Amino acid sequence: MTSLSETGGRSAGRTVTAVILAIIAILCLIAGVLYVAEPASSLPGFLSAGSSLKGSTGHHTVRAIGSFVLAAIFLVATVLAVRSGRARAAQPGEGSPAGQR
Repeated sequence: MTSLSETGGRSAGRTVTAVILAIIAILCLIAGVLYVAEPASSLPGFLSAGSSLKGSTGHHTVRAIGSFVLAAIFLVATVLAVRSGRARAAQPGEGSPAGQR
């Protein structure tokens, strides 16, 4: 048995998963922009942790690219989570009374 929400017939779990994935994607995108826009010396401490070049004034290009790639991956996962919920809602399934005879 699955619990379906009132909007679109999607399960609540899939909706929560899609929202969490979207938030993570936005956070990765923000981190990537910060890595590109700010020099390494003025990044917040949690973004520059583990950097081997403490006195560097350049930008963290590899970390920026990694953040953008992760943002893209999480956005694709969000879209897939939303679409799979819609596809399941469109099919009369095993558990629904409409599919039984």
